[in-house]
Amino acid sequence: MNVQNSKTIDEAGIRALIDQRVKAVHAKDAQAVLSCLAADFVQFSLAPPLISTMTNAKAYDAWFANWQGPIGTEIHDLAIAVSGDLGVSHSLNLMTGTTTDGHDVNLWYRQTLCFRKIDSAWTSTPRCRSTWTAVSALRSISSRNARHSRQPAFRGEGYADDC
Repeated sequence: MNVQNSKTIDEAGIRALIDQRVKAVHAKDAQAVLSCLAADFVQFSLAPPLISTMTNAKAYDAWFANWQGPIGTEIHDLAIAVSGDLGVSHSLNLMTGTTTDGHDVNLWYRQTLCFRKIDSAWTSTPRCRSTWTAVSALRSISSRNARHSRQPAFRGEGYADDC
């Protein structure tokens, strides 16, 4: 097999793993989410404890309990790079759903994922995420400027970078 074919196969494997995780979150299936992660998985996030392994189903089940129905994730502008047994992806994602208190969520975030091939299978390793939220559908010049300056353009909108 030539290098280009191997790279294409590896990129497809990573894309399948991302899709598998999206489906697991949609179904609120903690075990399926965990099956996507390497044993030494680490997540860097804005919320305390800032660094989390999130490798037990109870933590995911507790988070899933805050949502009514399925949790949607749309992946936009996905880019994947592979070199040997290591891979990285980045994308803009939209998470949607309704919390148990009836709040509709439309949360945009930038996600960078790292992958490692272990025994011919891709797993997700450390990741980091930046979040862009807006309670209004309004998209104006001021909100674009706020995104770059990290200053809210109007009440209810903000930017957070957790890597």
